[in-house]
Amino acid sequence: MLKFHLLGFCRNTYKVDYIVCVNSLWNRNMATTIEQQTALDESLIPSSQRLRIGRSNIRLPSDIQSKEATLQAVYDVLRNSPLFRAFQSL
Repeated sequence: MLKFHLLGFCRNTYKVDYIVCVNSLWNRNMATTIEQQTALDESLIPSSQRLRIGRSNIRLPSDIQSKEATLQAVYDVLRNSPLFRAFQSL
């Protein structure tokens, strides 16, 4: 659908001009989308209240037990996954 919309703007051009025209229209659309997403993110959770996610060297013990059923289910799934060894204590 977007392609046909862009064809209307770039109808009477050569191929190279068409590509440049479509690319500039696409970039303008993407910039608007990014700005809208940024504004939405900021309205939902202000950047001053966001938790910064960084790297960690924490390793999970393989004998985790929890009284919370949902958390225990997550631990069980992790324990049975082939990737769990990467997070296991040495």
